[in-house]
Amino acid sequence: MFFKFLESACERRKLLQKIILVNLASAFYGFFFFYLEQLMATPVYLWLFVPDCPLYALWMGVSLLLLARGARGGWLDAFNFVGAAGALKYGFWTVAVLLMYAQHYYPANGPFVYFMLLFGHVGLFLEAFLLVGKVKVKAWHVAAAVAWLGANELSDYVLFGTKPPIPAGTEQFVFLFTLASTVFFVFFAWLVFSKWKKPIVSVF
Repeated sequence: MFFKFLESACERRKLLQKIILVNLASAFYGFFFFYLEQLMATPVYLWLFVPDCPLYALWMGVSLLLLARGARGGWLDAFNFVGAAGALKYGFWTVAVLLMYAQHYYPANGPFVYFMLLFGHVGLFLEAFLLVGKVKVKAWHVAAAVAWLGANELSDYVLFGTKPPIPAGTEQFVFLFTLASTVFFVFFAWLVFSKWKKPIVSVF
């Protein structure tokens, strides 16, 4: 039924518009409600390393908008691949951390916000697959993803403490889990984008 619904170009366009708007709204919500206090306490030159998930929601929204407007190839492939790898990583990472430390996050946020965050980050993970078949991956794209995500982790856990709010005493484990997630999801993204040359689900 869902794929039949997407057979109509008009319906695909409407769905894509909704996905882009949800991404932009999610980014705004994350920047101004979850990370505003941390951003205000962080030097401006480190702001890119603070709001992980809102950044990738915005990144995916921009990628989808550019692809919908016909922008293809060149630097955009690298931009899209790095964004998709980040969306996969942080979508999975956030769901895993919310579930592992539910006793910390659930009481702090209440049921509505907790489950909104949980399912919203499942969506962030899944929407990366919308870019499959639209990106030609090169070796330097993979290197760029590793470099960017790795720099983010160095800033978060080693150099500047720009990590997201996590329970006290979990820093070492979360750091190792984050590193492992980067390696796995960049490799996973490379496999998926290299193997499938046609869209898995097309909304364009």
